[in-house]
Amino acid sequence: MQPGNIDFLDFSDTEQLREQALAKLPISGEKPVPRERYEGTDGSGTISVTINTQGTVIDVDVKREWSQSVSPDGFATALTHAYATAIAASLEDVALGELWEDEQRRAAQQRREAEERWAAQRGEEPPPPPGEEDPQADPAPEDPRDWMAWIQDSLYTIGDELYRVERVERAAANEQDKVTWGQHGYLKVIHRGPEIVSIVGDPGRIRMAEHYQLRSEALEALRNAQHETD
Repeated sequence: MQPGNIDFLDFSDTEQLREQALAKLPISGEKPVPRERYEGTDGSGTISVTINTQGTVIDVDVKREWSQSVSPDGFATALTHAYATAIAASLEDVALGELWEDEQRRAAQQRREAEERWAAQRGEEPPPPPGEEDPQADPAPEDPRDWMAWIQDSLYTIGDELYRVERVERAAANEQDKVTWGQHGYLKVIHRGPEIVSIVGDPGRIRMAEHYQLRSEALEALRNAQHETD
C-alpha cells in the first residue's frame, strides 16, 4: 500500500487508525463511492496497472526507460507491486464506505441516547426506538392436510439451499492454482480463479524486451488469467 494510505489490517492503535480513516471521509459528508478506475504504480513509478471497480485489469503501462529504474530480475516484482497497490486503493474505498455507514449508526445511537436522557429529565416516556419490523414468515396452515404439504415444501427449500451452499464450498475447496503465460514467455501469472496470486518473470527474456512488448505481455497475461474459467 502506498504511503499515506490506511492499513486497515493493523490494529496496534485502533483509535488512531479510526481518526486517520475519518479524516479521509468526504468533507461534504456524503458516503464514499467506488471510483470507476484505480491506478497503482511500483516504487519507482516505472510500471503502472489500472483496474476497474471489480478489480479487473484494464490497462498496464511500462515507461520506455524502464531498465534504468527496474532490473530484469525485479520486473515481475515491480509489476506485482503496482497491481497490489491498485487493489489496495480499491479496497480502501470499500472500507471507507463501511466506516461511513458505521459512523451514521454511531451518530444515530448517540442521538437516541440523548433523546432518552432528555425524556427522563422531563419525566416523560422515551421515544420508541427506530427500526423496521422484521419480516414475518408465512404462518403454518391450520388444516392438517395443508400443513403436511407446507412442511414438505419448507424441507425442500431448505434442502435446496444446503445443497447450493455445499456445492459452492466444495468447488472453492477443490480450486487449484493455475498458471497463465504471456505470448512471448516474458511473464507467467499464477492465479486462483480470477484472483492473482503472484507474477513471475523470465529475466533473460525480459532483459531483451522493449517496453511496449512488456506492456503488451503484462496486460495480456493478467487479463487472460482473470478471465480464464476452464
